[in-house]
Amino acid sequence: MSNIERSDIYDVIDKERDYQDNKWGLEEHPIPQFVCDIDEHLRRLKNHCYNLDNLGMLDEIRKISALTVKCMEVHGYIERLDNE
Repeated sequence: MSNIERSDIYDVIDKERDYQDNKWGLEEHPIPQFVCDIDEHLRRLKNHCYNLDNLGMLDEIRKISALTVKCMEVHGYIERLDNE
């Protein structure tokens, strides 16, 4: 397994965020819409898991990561308060 720099991963997520904004626009969705979108990508992720499709799994993980970032951009975030 390779060790990839965290900054490279952030760059990939940032590019996915740009792609999403360009494709879907800058409309601000409510949190439940983000949850539904993430749930759909989790369903797809599980299908890739069952088929042992690593590239498909990573593709969905990138999309889910970008969706969670977008949700926090729109609705804010809560910092870790303790050793959760």
